[in-house]
Order: sequence, then C-alpha cells, then structure tokens
Amino acid sequence: MTVYGISILAVIPVRATPSDKAEMLTQLLFGETYKVLEKKKKWHLIQGDYDGYEGWIDATQSTLISKSAWDSYNKTPHYYLSKPVKAIKTNENN
Repeated sequence: MTVYGISILAVIPVRATPSDKAEMLTQLLFGETYKVLEKKKKWHLIQGDYDGYEGWIDATQSTLISKSAWDSYNKTPHYYLSKPVKAIKTNENN
C-alpha cells in the first residue's frame, strides 16, 4: 500500500541515508507532495513528486495524507509568484 505525504514546513532536508549527518540531496519545499517508500524508526524514505528524487526525511517532519487528498491536491493547478506583489516601505521618522 502506498503512503502519501505533503510538506507543511518551509523546507525539509532530503538526505542520502537515514542520519542527521548524511549528505543533503535536495529539499522538499512548502506544499510539495511525496510518496513514502519505506519507514525506518525515525526516518521515512520518500520520493518527491516534483522532481522524482528519493531520499530520507525525518519522520517528525513528515505529514501523511490520504490518497484522495493527494489526488485532489495534485489535480489542482498550482500558482507561483514570479515577482513581488507589493512593495514594503518603512517610515523613517519612527
């Protein structure tokens, strides 16, 4: 049975081996989905849906979702901002 997940953190490091000291292969960014291929103590071996990379993430950073939620999310168009929406100005008098 396939297990699905989504990144609800800004960045989740994806490592070569199940160790905090292992080389970081890539990162999952907020909103990226993945499949869990294997569970090992405090680690999940995952395959990212965006780039297909495989690697290990800390299980405490893994948020599992149902297949129906995964299907629905991946069928929905995703929008990305390519330039700032609004400039932020400061009041130099304060």
